[in-house]
Amino acid sequence: MNQGLCALIRSKRLLSFCRRRLGVSLLMGLIVLWPVAAPGAATGQPALHTLVTTQVRRLWERDVPFVLRSIGVIHQPPEYVARQALFALDRHDLAGVMRFVDHSAPSVHEQVSEALRHWPPGALRQPGVWGCIGPYQQEPWLKSIPEGSIRRVPVALSRSGETHELILTLHFGKQRGWRIIGAHYLQPMSHRSP
Repeated sequence: MNQGLCALIRSKRLLSFCRRRLGVSLLMGLIVLWPVAAPGAATGQPALHTLVTTQVRRLWERDVPFVLRSIGVIHQPPEYVARQALFALDRHDLAGVMRFVDHSAPSVHEQVSEALRHWPPGALRQPGVWGCIGPYQQEPWLKSIPEGSIRRVPVALSRSGETHELILTLHFGKQRGWRIIGAHYLQPMSHRSP
Protein backbone atom coordinates (compact mmCIF):
# COMPACT_ATOMS: atom_id res chain seq x y z
CA MET A 1 0.00 0.00 0.00
CA ASN A 2 2.86 2.36 0.80
CA GLN A 3 4.40 1.69 -2.60
CA GLY A 4 1.12 2.51 -4.33
CA LEU A 5 0.80 5.74 -2.34
CA CYS A 6 4.38 6.75 -3.20
CA ALA A 7 3.77 5.99 -6.87
CA LEU A 8 0.62 8.14 -6.80
CA ILE A 9 2.51 11.03 -5.19
CA ARG A 10 5.28 10.77 -7.80
CA SER A 11 2.77 10.59 -10.67
CA LYS A 12 3.40 13.25 -13.33
CA ARG A 13 -0.30 13.60 -14.02
CA LEU A 14 -1.08 14.37 -10.37
CA LEU A 15 1.83 16.81 -10.16
CA SER A 16 0.74 18.69 -13.28
CA PHE A 17 -2.85 18.80 -11.97
CA CYS A 18 -1.66 20.22 -8.62
CA ARG A 19 0.61 22.76 -10.32
CA ARG A 20 -2.21 23.94 -12.57
CA ARG A 21 -4.65 24.33 -9.67
CA LEU A 22 -2.00 26.12 -7.59
CA GLY A 23 -1.29 28.47 -10.49
CA VAL A 24 -4.99 29.29 -10.89
CA SER A 25 -5.32 29.90 -7.13
CA LEU A 26 -2.30 32.23 -7.09
CA LEU A 27 -3.60 34.11 -10.13
CA MET A 28 -7.03 34.61 -8.55
CA GLY A 29 -5.43 35.73 -5.28
CA LEU A 30 -3.32 38.26 -7.15
CA ILE A 31 -6.35 39.58 -9.03
CA VAL A 32 -8.23 40.06 -5.76
CA LEU A 33 -5.43 41.54 -3.66
CA TRP A 34 -3.47 43.65 -6.13
CA PRO A 35 -5.87 46.66 -6.27
CA VAL A 36 -6.09 46.62 -2.47
CA ALA A 37 -2.33 46.32 -1.93
CA ALA A 38 -1.43 48.65 -4.80
CA PRO A 39 0.40 51.87 -3.95
CA GLY A 40 -2.06 54.65 -3.32
CA ALA A 41 -5.02 52.38 -2.62
CA ALA A 42 -5.09 53.40 1.05
CA THR A 43 -5.08 57.12 0.21
CA GLY A 44 -8.13 56.94 -2.08
CA GLN A 45 -11.68 57.85 -1.11
CA PRO A 46 -13.29 54.38 -0.90
CA ALA A 47 -12.88 52.36 2.29
CA LEU A 48 -10.79 49.19 2.28
CA HIS A 49 -13.81 46.87 2.65
CA THR A 50 -15.48 48.60 -0.33
CA LEU A 51 -12.43 47.96 -2.50
CA VAL A 52 -12.28 44.32 -1.42
CA THR A 53 -16.02 43.82 -2.00
CA THR A 54 -15.86 45.42 -5.46
CA GLN A 55 -12.84 43.38 -6.48
CA VAL A 56 -14.30 40.09 -5.22
CA ARG A 57 -17.56 40.78 -7.07
CA ARG A 58 -15.63 41.58 -10.25
CA LEU A 59 -13.57 38.42 -9.82
CA TRP A 60 -16.66 36.27 -9.28
CA GLU A 61 -18.68 37.73 -12.16
CA ARG A 62 -15.96 38.12 -14.78
CA ASP A 63 -12.65 36.41 -14.01
CA VAL A 64 -13.76 33.14 -12.37
CA PRO A 65 -15.93 32.06 -15.33
CA PHE A 66 -13.19 33.14 -17.74
CA VAL A 67 -10.47 31.17 -15.91
CA LEU A 68 -12.70 28.12 -15.47
CA ARG A 69 -13.63 28.18 -19.15
CA SER A 70 -10.00 28.67 -20.19
CA ILE A 71 -8.78 25.60 -18.29
CA GLY A 72 -11.70 23.49 -19.48
CA VAL A 73 -13.66 23.15 -16.22
CA ILE A 74 -16.64 24.97 -17.74
CA HIS A 75 -17.21 24.18 -21.39
CA GLN A 76 -17.57 27.15 -23.72
CA PRO A 77 -19.58 26.73 -26.91
CA PRO A 78 -18.53 28.92 -29.82
CA GLU A 79 -21.64 31.06 -29.35
CA TYR A 80 -20.44 31.98 -25.84
CA VAL A 81 -17.15 33.26 -27.25
CA ALA A 82 -18.98 35.17 -30.00
CA ARG A 83 -21.42 36.71 -27.50
CA GLN A 84 -18.61 37.88 -25.22
CA ALA A 85 -16.77 39.29 -28.24
CA LEU A 86 -19.96 41.15 -29.23
CA PHE A 87 -20.27 42.69 -25.75
CA ALA A 88 -16.60 43.70 -25.81
CA LEU A 89 -16.99 45.18 -29.31
CA ASP A 90 -19.96 47.19 -28.06
CA ARG A 91 -17.75 48.68 -25.33
CA HIS A 92 -14.86 49.12 -27.81
CA ASP A 93 -12.88 47.02 -25.37
CA LEU A 94 -9.99 45.67 -27.45
CA ALA A 95 -8.48 43.84 -24.47
CA GLY A 96 -11.83 42.15 -23.83
CA VAL A 97 -11.90 40.80 -27.38
CA MET A 98 -8.25 39.78 -27.26
CA ARG A 99 -8.92 37.53 -24.26
CA PHE A 100 -10.60 35.16 -26.72
CA VAL A 101 -8.05 35.51 -29.52
CA ASP A 102 -5.59 32.77 -30.43
CA HIS A 103 -2.42 34.85 -30.34
CA SER A 104 -0.54 32.36 -32.51
CA ALA A 105 -2.97 32.93 -35.41
CA PRO A 106 -1.49 35.19 -38.12
CA SER A 107 -3.00 38.67 -38.64
CA VAL A 108 -5.93 38.07 -36.26
CA HIS A 109 -5.00 41.16 -34.22
CA GLU A 110 -5.19 43.34 -37.33
CA GLN A 111 -8.52 41.79 -38.34
CA VAL A 112 -10.08 42.39 -34.92
CA SER A 113 -8.68 45.95 -34.78
CA GLU A 114 -10.13 46.65 -38.24
CA ALA A 115 -13.53 45.36 -37.15
CA LEU A 116 -13.32 47.49 -34.01
CA ARG A 117 -12.72 50.63 -36.09
CA HIS A 118 -15.95 50.09 -38.05
CA TRP A 119 -18.16 48.75 -35.25
CA PRO A 120 -20.66 51.38 -33.99
CA PRO A 121 -19.78 52.22 -30.36
CA GLY A 122 -22.51 51.80 -27.76
CA ALA A 123 -25.03 50.58 -30.33
CA LEU A 124 -26.34 47.69 -28.23
CA ARG A 125 -27.37 50.08 -25.46
CA GLN A 126 -29.56 52.15 -27.75
CA PRO A 127 -33.31 51.43 -27.92
CA GLY A 128 -34.54 49.51 -30.93
CA VAL A 129 -31.18 47.87 -31.56
CA TRP A 130 -30.57 44.17 -31.28
CA GLY A 131 -27.57 41.96 -31.64
CA CYS A 132 -27.79 38.28 -32.46
CA ILE A 133 -25.45 35.33 -32.45
CA GLY A 134 -26.45 32.61 -34.78
CA PRO A 135 -27.54 30.22 -35.81
CA TYR A 136 -27.49 29.21 -32.15
CA GLN A 137 -26.95 25.50 -31.61
CA GLN A 138 -25.83 24.37 -28.17
CA GLU A 139 -23.57 21.36 -28.55
CA PRO A 140 -24.13 18.78 -25.78
CA TRP A 141 -20.92 19.33 -23.78
CA LEU A 142 -19.03 19.62 -27.08
CA LYS A 143 -18.32 15.89 -27.06
CA SER A 144 -19.00 15.49 -30.75
CA ILE A 145 -16.61 18.23 -31.89
CA PRO A 146 -13.11 16.96 -32.72
CA GLU A 147 -10.11 18.94 -31.58
CA GLY A 148 -8.79 21.15 -34.35
CA SER A 149 -12.18 21.86 -35.95
CA ILE A 150 -13.00 25.37 -37.17
CA ARG A 151 -16.37 27.12 -37.07
CA ARG A 152 -17.54 30.43 -38.49
CA VAL A 153 -20.04 32.27 -36.29
CA PRO A 154 -21.84 35.37 -37.61
CA VAL A 155 -22.42 38.25 -35.20
CA ALA A 156 -25.09 40.64 -36.52
CA LEU A 157 -26.17 44.04 -35.23
CA SER A 158 -29.15 45.88 -36.78
CA ARG A 159 -30.20 49.48 -36.30
CA SER A 160 -32.08 52.11 -38.29
CA GLY A 161 -32.21 50.14 -41.52
CA GLU A 162 -28.58 49.01 -41.60
CA THR A 163 -27.01 45.76 -40.49
CA HIS A 164 -23.45 45.41 -39.26
CA GLU A 165 -22.10 41.89 -39.50
CA LEU A 166 -18.91 40.38 -38.19
CA ILE A 167 -17.92 36.83 -39.10
CA LEU A 168 -15.76 35.31 -36.37
CA THR A 169 -13.69 32.27 -37.27
CA LEU A 170 -13.26 30.12 -34.16
CA HIS A 171 -10.83 27.26 -33.66
CA PHE A 172 -11.58 24.42 -31.26
CA GLY A 173 -8.37 23.63 -29.39
CA LYS A 174 -7.22 21.80 -26.32
CA GLN A 175 -9.25 21.66 -23.09
CA ARG A 176 -12.50 22.12 -25.03
CA GLY A 177 -11.93 25.83 -25.51
CA TRP A 178 -12.63 28.04 -28.52
CA ARG A 179 -10.33 30.82 -29.68
CA ILE A 180 -10.84 33.51 -32.32
CA ILE A 181 -8.46 32.95 -35.24
CA GLY A 182 -10.07 35.33 -37.73
CA ALA A 183 -12.55 38.19 -38.01
CA HIS A 184 -14.19 39.57 -41.15
CA TYR A 185 -16.28 42.74 -40.94
CA LEU A 186 -19.04 43.31 -43.51
CA GLN A 187 -20.04 46.89 -44.29
CA PRO A 188 -23.62 47.92 -43.43
CA MET A 189 -26.17 46.96 -46.09
CA SER A 190 -27.17 50.60 -46.69
CA HIS A 191 -23.54 51.58 -47.38
CA ARG A 192 -22.65 48.76 -49.75
CA SER A 193 -22.12 49.58 -53.38
CA PRO A 194 -24.52 47.81 -55.80
